[in-house]
Amino acid sequence: MYLDGYAGQGAYGDGQPGSPILAARTAGSLAQVRNVLGIYIEKNKGTAELLAENLAITGHNYQILRGELEECLAEALLLVQEDDPLFAFFDPFGLPISMGLIAKVMGHSCMRGGYREGPPTEVLVTLSYPGLRRNAGHLTSFSTNARYVKGRNTRLESLDKILGGAWWRSIWEGGSADRVALIASGYTERLAERMNARGWYRVRVSRRWDGPTVYELLFFTQYPQEGIWYFNECVSLAVESFRAFCSRGQLDLDPVAVREQRWTSIIKSNIQKTLVNRVGIHLAKSMGLVYGATLGYAREKHLRAAIKQLYQSGSIKHDGKGPLVNAYVERT
Repeated sequence: MYLDGYAGQGAYGDGQPGSPILAARTAGSLAQVRNVLGIYIEKNKGTAELLAENLAITGHNYQILRGELEECLAEALLLVQEDDPLFAFFDPFGLPISMGLIAKVMGHSCMRGGYREGPPTEVLVTLSYPGLRRNAGHLTSFSTNARYVKGRNTRLESLDKILGGAWWRSIWEGGSADRVALIASGYTERLAERMNARGWYRVRVSRRWDGPTVYELLFFTQYPQEGIWYFNECVSLAVESFRAFCSRGQLDLDPVAVREQRWTSIIKSNIQKTLVNRVGIHLAKSMGLVYGATLGYAREKHLRAAIKQLYQSGSIKHDGKGPLVNAYVERT
């Protein structure tokens, strides 16, 4: 099951595919092994009609629900059977719906005693930095306009519901230069706790290479190892595509071959440092330690290269062959 909470028309005006068309293409590529049902929620009638036209030619199995996400979400979740794995994507123009509603999506299954009951569920949420600034800014506004003041508290209470409480207010009033990022961190941790997610992954997205963060992609999973592992693979490949797009027509002073060698060296050093005080290390359970600063840039191919170098030098027992997601690396 694939749930898109803010579907749009499926394709942009220039013909570029939107998330529904990309999902339909992915479903088509998996048709031999998976039967994927797409559930698309769109509040605008005209946009929903365009979405139906765009999806109709894909051969994708889908259902469109028209209305506000808050109104349609319960109906959408009723379409998800008890044994259906679910991936939900929330990419709003602005801020997402209340934390409580998003958390209900992960309630499709639950964790008991460290084990999952029910099918796996994963959620991807977009959190807008401009949206946070714009809405949180009402807290410290000096406006005395009567009409504005009347609606100010309503706006702030709405933001409390989105962020899971009023905890963010003291951060915003503190005036720190990175207060938006701090609120984003607090939101991620609270949403993960509310969902009972086993792991999460934050991706900061900008309009240009090394530019300021425009929004974050927040990935929540009930697979504490595999979910984060394979999402990092996707992020690494996407970052390379983004860098190539941003540097098109320009001389790259830090070519990919040089960067990959650097990432491999960093990963190699991280493993060596970690094994000083340990007999061994589960790679997927210690991704932060293993990848370090390369997380989101490097992926399994770079990790494999580092492990092979360590094996050849006689530092570890693992030879770097085979799947690494569940590998345990011991020092010699």
